[in-house]
Amino acid sequence: MSYLNSVKIDKNIYTDKEILEIENFVLSNQFPWYHVKEQTENNNDGLFFGHNFYWNHNFCSSYVNFVNPLLNFIKPTAILGIRMNLTVNKNTPYLSGFHTDNFNKQLKHTTSVFYLNTNNGYTELEDGTKILSEKNKLASFPSYVKHRACSTTNKPCRIVINLNYF
Repeated sequence: MSYLNSVKIDKNIYTDKEILEIENFVLSNQFPWYHVKEQTENNNDGLFFGHNFYWNHNFCSSYVNFVNPLLNFIKPTAILGIRMNLTVNKNTPYLSGFHTDNFNKQLKHTTSVFYLNTNNGYTELEDGTKILSEKNKLASFPSYVKHRACSTTNKPCRIVINLNYF
């Protein structure tokens, strides 16, 4: 089954100035990143750093203003989760395990990945479709689509914002 037709790509959600300010701030020593031991549950697929903006039915970050342009663009009816992920360059491409972002198997919600920086990492769908990490791009697909992250080898890190919503 090909998922290519179920992927929607939008570009330039943020202004160049906004994206640069966010990128500079999250890469500074002022932004709180949290160590997460694996990218996908029970896959031993490597640590990364995360920052939750929305979790457990609540906004939980003082930096929620970073995601407001995304929310204004998407116009979700309900939010399930929003997290920024940072994977570091390990000099070889590192793949997470294939997974879905289903919060509940009965929910038919949307997963979106927003790429904060351009690098040679990507999001791969189970059918082999690769969505390249390009700054200021939003890729959206049904939450049941299995996907995985590939780390960067040409930049210090890969940063994405993962959103799940109705």
